[in-house]
Amino acid sequence: NAASIEYVMHLHDATAAETQVTKVLATFDGTNIQFTEYGEIHTGDSDLGTFTVSDDGSNIDLNFTRRGTNTVTVKIAKTIIA
Repeated sequence: NAASIEYVMHLHDATAAETQVTKVLATFDGTNIQFTEYGEIHTGDSDLGTFTVSDDGSNIDLNFTRRGTNTVTVKIAKTIIA
């Protein structure tokens, strides 16, 4: 099933008192997935982590890998465009 998704994420690291907001667009044609991260802004020296997008053959999965060892709270708004 072909689908496209827009994710808007707000990330917060309470220990470092830093925040980040970013958008990710992803599209899946039933075989291939492509994504781009854009519109990122953060209050610290660098972003709080990295995003990757993958698929399991029928779903688009968003993954976050934090930088450092602090706990990062992530709030996501997802819009499915199908």
